[in-house]
Amino acid sequence: MDIRLLAPIATLCACLVTVTITLTLWWLNKQRKHVSIFTIRAEPLIAMKGSARDKLQVLFADQSVEEAYLLHLSLCNDGNVPVTLSDYHSPFLLELNPDARILEVDVIETWPADLDRRLPGASSTSPKSLIQSVAKSSVELTPVLLNPRDEIVMQVLVDNYRAMHISQHINGIKRVDLWSESRLIPKILTTFGAVIIIFAAFFLEPDQPSNFALPSIPYVLIILLGMILYIAGITWPKAQRSRQFGAERLAMGRIKNQSHDLSAEGT
Repeated sequence: MDIRLLAPIATLCACLVTVTITLTLWWLNKQRKHVSIFTIRAEPLIAMKGSARDKLQVLFADQSVEEAYLLHLSLCNDGNVPVTLSDYHSPFLLELNPDARILEVDVIETWPADLDRRLPGASSTSPKSLIQSVAKSSVELTPVLLNPRDEIVMQVLVDNYRAMHISQHINGIKRVDLWSESRLIPKILTTFGAVIIIFAAFFLEPDQPSNFALPSIPYVLIILLGMILYIAGITWPKAQRSRQFGAERLAMGRIKNQSHDLSAEGT
């Protein structure tokens, strides 16, 4: 490597690392009011197909059900600013496709566990519901204080489920994101990190250990930068998923014993 290139390469690598650390610290300390809804589970209650399914009649509360879906939804304040009661101009409204028919809705878990005690007028002797109203294809939640990382996990039994949307008018929140694990940023970070590591491994020549001094610094910094980007891309989805407390608990099957009574008859 030309000794004249060492200084600018080292300066460039140092600047990249410094800028990355600065932007990361700025993002972590930025005031963010943000709420996401995470679909933990969305699957049909009966997976049977073909002619056998046509002969099976499903009843819920003496009502015929064609395509029953069980949804587990987590509404989480994943920002770092509380959503207070004064922020609500209208509550969270969960809207399904118009031809959907909601059969049953329950709040099966909250974080903290006594989140419903924050509702106006609620007490240990007179509990209030976090679900304000249920229509044919929509659910309206009761306005409640949501501190950072607070969470409401709902179980929704619905017929003819196709799509979901959540609307609200809350001060400082433009929209509620439908969170998913497929994100563009982790893919970009992982790809760039891998490219930098491969480039350094095949196209740069580090000094021998006996001469490990200034000429090796750019090589080490480039490898380090690639590893940081690659690891960040891998851990990003895991960090995002860890915010959804209910996802981990529900994934272990904790709520299997909380399923609604559903009768099925073969005809």
